[in-house]
Amino acid sequence: MDEMGNQKKSDIIFTVLLSINNRV
Repeated sequence: MDEMGNQKKSDIIFTVLLSINNRV
């Protein structure tokens, strides 16, 4: 369960980073 939570967090961070890159 912990591993899945970490994976989801990384996925969200990755998406946020991509969104920031697209905005700039």
